[in-house]
Amino acid sequence: MRKYSFLRGQCLPSNAAHAVSKDSQKEEKSGTNWLVKGILQILKQIFFWRYGRSTWQYDVLCVLILAFIFLTPKSLFPSSEPRFAQAHRNVSSPVWLPADASDSRPEPDVKELERRVRELTNRPEAMIQNVRRVRDAEGRIIAYEVDIR
Repeated sequence: MRKYSFLRGQCLPSNAAHAVSKDSQKEEKSGTNWLVKGILQILKQIFFWRYGRSTWQYDVLCVLILAFIFLTPKSLFPSSEPRFAQAHRNVSSPVWLPADASDSRPEPDVKELERRVRELTNRPEAMIQNVRRVRDAEGRIIAYEVDIR
């Protein structure tokens, strides 16, 4: 029975394989390495994409693309929105005013609160936009949170 050897994709008789292997050793010593050539050929085929849609190479590429999309952390890519641009600019600022102990009215006196806000902030043009009551655990009004413009 004759023995065959596979070398570089060729089916050769075993005695011919020995002669070819000596030639390949000479090629490797001369600087041409078949492994490097094979890898470069594969990279060339991937770069120029000579594979059809029904091949396993196409399936592997699709899996790699999907893995990149879903497994890449968002922090790797900066946001496309400007950092310091504000979509909504808040022109009001909250001020806390302590409530008077003698004040038992359900609705606060807006004119009195406006006077106290102007005095506290040293802004004579300050205008009240909204007033919220701040209550303690027993339900008593202890302060007013006032939005001013």
